[in-house]
Amino acid sequence: MKTILRAAIVLLVLGLSGCAGLLGPRDVVLPLPRLQQALESRFPYDQRYLALFDVSLSQPRLSARPELNRVEIQLATRVVPVLTNQSWDGSLILSGSLQVNAEARTLVLAQPRIEQFALDGVDAAYASQISRIGSVLAQQLLTEVPLYHFEPADFRHLGVNFTPVRILVRADALVVTFEPVK
Repeated sequence: MKTILRAAIVLLVLGLSGCAGLLGPRDVVLPLPRLQQALESRFPYDQRYLALFDVSLSQPRLSARPELNRVEIQLATRVVPVLTNQSWDGSLILSGSLQVNAEARTLVLAQPRIEQFALDGVDAAYASQISRIGSVLAQQLLTEVPLYHFEPADFRHLGVNFTPVRILVRADALVVTFEPVK
C-alpha cells in the first residue's frame, strides 16, 4: 500500500511539473492613463544647469508611438537665465523605447531622444546652449526612471518563474509579454 501511495505521489509531482512546463507566454497590459499618473507624480522638476540657467519642467503628457514602438513625453518648459530678468517658455518633446529592469521589477524609459525643443523668444546667442541643456536634461531626468513597478506575481506564476521578453506599444496601452524561464 505504501508503495502505491509513493508511486502516486511521484506521478502527481511529475505531472504538476510537466504542467508548469506547459505554461505559455503571459501578457501584462499597462494602460496609458495608469502610466500617465505615475509620470505626473515626478513633476514639476526644477534644476539649475551650468550655474547659468534655471530650468523648470511640468505638465508631462505621455503618448504612444506604436509605429515606432516608442512613447513620447511632452513637457511644459521654462528657462530662466540667472543673470537676466527674462524667462522663456516653451515645450520639450522627447521619445524613448521601453525596457524592463528585471532586478528592480520596473518598466523604464531607455534611449531618450529629443524630438522637439522650442522656446518662445530665445535669442540665437542662447539657442545652442539651451539645446545642449535640453539633451543633458533628457538624459539625466528620464533615463532609467521607473514608469511602472511590476507586481511579484508578474515574475512568478503557479510556481514558475517568468521573464519579460517583449514590449509592444499600442495606442492605448503597453503590453509586456512574459515567458516561463527555461
